[in-house]
Amino acid sequence: MSYQNLMEITKYLEQYEQLFPEKPFSLEQFSYWLSDSLATKPRSINDSKTTSEESFQQQSPDVQISILIGRMAKYARVYTKKIFASNHLSGMDDFGFMATLMFRESMTKSELTHHNLMDSATSGADIIKRLIKQGYIEEFDDSTDRRSRRVKITDMGKYLMFQVFNEMDTVASVITGNLANDEKLFLLGYLKKLEHFHKDIYDHDRKMEISAIQQKYKE
Repeated sequence: MSYQNLMEITKYLEQYEQLFPEKPFSLEQFSYWLSDSLATKPRSINDSKTTSEESFQQQSPDVQISILIGRMAKYARVYTKKIFASNHLSGMDDFGFMATLMFRESMTKSELTHHNLMDSATSGADIIKRLIKQGYIEEFDDSTDRRSRRVKITDMGKYLMFQVFNEMDTVASVITGNLANDEKLFLLGYLKKLEHFHKDIYDHDRKMEISAIQQKYKE
């Protein structure tokens, strides 16, 4: 092997280790990163115009992860719209409210709204009102708190959700894309870890300034 080639590979390996100092080395993950890095290099000195992809690669891992997670959510909405177009659910928020009630006897309106990460109580109330009007859920008095109203899914709502769940299995298989089973489990573990981290913030400190959240949870 040419020592010049070896030095070139070593240069990229050093860059990778500097970017991910705490990450256990994986030849597979390194190869993915190297492929992305080389794909964004200018093909010649005259072809040095910065592209959006190059700009993305220059961002920190934190920024890249944040952007990609946001993009994944948008891709998922594109696919799920194909399902909701054939029924009376308006989108993922309607589905989320219904799916939550499928596995609970009942919830207060505020509990249901909070569980589905709706920052606006008005938005949550609008969704609940629409689902009640459609006959998919029903509301009733809370026996222990006169100020609250509880909601539960109806038989009509359950029937609809069983149909939607079958179609969502197909959507889910598309969303996970070309990941192998072991890669799915690897990703799932990290997503659960992030979910636990962010749920704690959402439940207790979501009204804090972002700098205060960073100081409390990251430092």
